[in-house]
Amino acid sequence: MGELAQYTLGSGHLHIQEYSGALPASWDDFFSSTDNLIGRIKGGASIEYTTEKYEDEDDLGYVVIEDITKEKVILKSGVMTWDGNTLAKLGTTVRASTGADGMTTVKLGGLGNQTTTRWVIGFEHKDRNLRVIIVGRNTEGFTFDFKQDSATVIDCQFRAEASDSEGTLVIMQDLRGCPVLKSLALSTLTLTPTFSPFVKSYTAATTNATDTITAVAKTSTDTVAILNDETPVVSGAAATWATGTNDVTVSVTRGTTVYTYDITVTKSAG
Repeated sequence: MGELAQYTLGSGHLHIQEYSGALPASWDDFFSSTDNLIGRIKGGASIEYTTEKYEDEDDLGYVVIEDITKEKVILKSGVMTWDGNTLAKLGTTVRASTGADGMTTVKLGGLGNQTTTRWVIGFEHKDRNLRVIIVGRNTEGFTFDFKQDSATVIDCQFRAEASDSEGTLVIMQDLRGCPVLKSLALSTLTLTPTFSPFVKSYTAATTNATDTITAVAKTSTDTVAILNDETPVVSGAAATWATGTNDVTVSVTRGTTVYTYDITVTKSAG
């Protein structure tokens, strides 16, 4: 007997990178990168968690045994923007090569071509407040149709494998309860990446001697504290820059919970 639990994740971004035996040191960096995007997705994504159970009981029903004997997790999504190199990540027997003329040749099949490469696959919701992470590979194959009236979408599914010594199959990071900012600005400086409440790390460059830092919490009862290196700065006041690198920390506190942003401001001569 088995049980099925399916979680529909909605639309977002699908990131993938080769698994080297250790998970990324920074999930913020992993999800902020555009280099590891597998492609733009269509139809959202879903996680399917299946169990198989052993059940038994004595003749009179006094003793009931029920144990989960097997677990299976499948991450499903549809990739709309893809190329030959994308396909190489979606199958264990897929090979891609690019010739001198720029043409990419993709070969599928041949059991002798199977690889054991595993991937870190991470889905981040479009609002950037929910993340789902697995380690695994696509052993279920994939389907793509060349249709006349719609884009060609590759329907793929990755089966999760244990990512740690505890046998963890899925990591879910729910940021919706975090005390976050609704806005962050340093005068007219450009933040890289563009500010998002759930992105913690930024860079900016300036030639100004000072710039005003404005940080507003999403929840009005949360408190905001700003440090320019070791110097406190009140939101709406100016920070004075030293030539070179300046480390700005913005902390949002709710009770004992603290959400921290880091901005590296580089001051050059004007």
